[in-house]
Amino acid sequence: MPAKYRDKSRKIRKYYSDNEEQRDRPLLFENSYLGDLHFDLRIGQLPTNISEHALRCVLGEALLRNPENSWISYSLNSNKYIGVDRYGGPDFRRLKVKGATEYAASLGLICIDAGKSWAQDGYGKQSRFTATPTLIQMAGLEPAIIKHPRELIRLKDEKHTLIGYVDTDFTIELRNDLREWNDHISQFHIWVDDPHVKWTNTGVVKICSQRENGGHFFIRPDSVAMHRVFNDNSFKLGGRAFGPFWQSLPKSMRKNVRIDNSYTASGDYSCSHLRLAYAEAGLDPGVEDGYAIPGYEDPTGRSLVKIATNIAINCKNNNQARRAVSDQVAWMENGSLGPQKGNTNHKDAVKVLEAILDKHHRISEAFYSGSGLRFMAIEARILADVARAARQRGIVTLPVHDELICQSQHIDIVKDLMTEKWSETVPVRPIVK
Repeated sequence: MPAKYRDKSRKIRKYYSDNEEQRDRPLLFENSYLGDLHFDLRIGQLPTNISEHALRCVLGEALLRNPENSWISYSLNSNKYIGVDRYGGPDFRRLKVKGATEYAASLGLICIDAGKSWAQDGYGKQSRFTATPTLIQMAGLEPAIIKHPRELIRLKDEKHTLIGYVDTDFTIELRNDLREWNDHISQFHIWVDDPHVKWTNTGVVKICSQRENGGHFFIRPDSVAMHRVFNDNSFKLGGRAFGPFWQSLPKSMRKNVRIDNSYTASGDYSCSHLRLAYAEAGLDPGVEDGYAIPGYEDPTGRSLVKIATNIAINCKNNNQARRAVSDQVAWMENGSLGPQKGNTNHKDAVKVLEAILDKHHRISEAFYSGSGLRFMAIEARILADVARAARQRGIVTLPVHDELICQSQHIDIVKDLMTEKWSETVPVRPIVK
């Protein structure tokens, strides 16, 4: 590889490893500011070319995300808005987004960090914005913001960009089922009984003061509606439910989720992707812990094996998996991505991956195959079946990827349903914990 391309490649990898921009939130017109534009924000009559709805969405996203100290990214490429009005509504158009953001910036309400093209040495960076202190002060500490997700079934391409699609009987059925699930959840009061949780008076924003890796983070307790995301331009890949606030909680805090006044418990499929891989190969994995590997018996070691196993199944080649596991090793040891000790992280990654493949040599073809999204789709379909069966019994379930939270008094029923629905689809019996 010529030196100039090697240098460029190194710069790109460093950019995506070090730059916190990877944590930006995409603008999607899902959150709208409800306050009085004239009296609260001192905005006069809007110019005829400015959409009030687009402006309210820009301000709503800026105010909502500001406590997280993050930015909202948006595209000025017209092609990015083709066919995606189902996600952002009819005002979700390049010109209306551009007009609303530039107008808000001209009033000093948001700060724009303009994107740069590859030709400008910007690594393809999108534009982004964040709330200014002026907007925060004018809107108040607890601004009135309404969340209105427009599309429950979402499809992304290989670059993780939302794309349009034509509805079929399948997508209509998925949407109706998810709407029923959301409606059932909305009948219950979901909250967290934890000393590190502070609730605002209006319930718009919940502030948690500690996280497993330190620092503060912010979520919305009114975010209980779920949407399902499919990947790589296929409704056979992905399909997990995202959106509700309890998914953002650290695992140690999720045990303190309450449904109405009831304590909760959870059931999850242990080693689900591994067991799906064995089932696909027509093999019985037994009941042994698939993540139990000599030399990695302690909780940190088992956690690394679990993450590395799923990375190896998800990645499409060995090099991609090694880089991802190497980053994970660095994160677990140092709290940051990227190499911290020369090649030590890389060697540790190679070592744990080799140990995993040695233990599961009978399903070696499942590794570095990119099968993870396909297995997620199977898993997501099973969880939806469990949730539907639970609803028929009056039991509410809250999903966290391959886990379901429910009221403690119903946990045995939910676990039985998880075993039943899995066995109807997969010829290998699950391990439900």
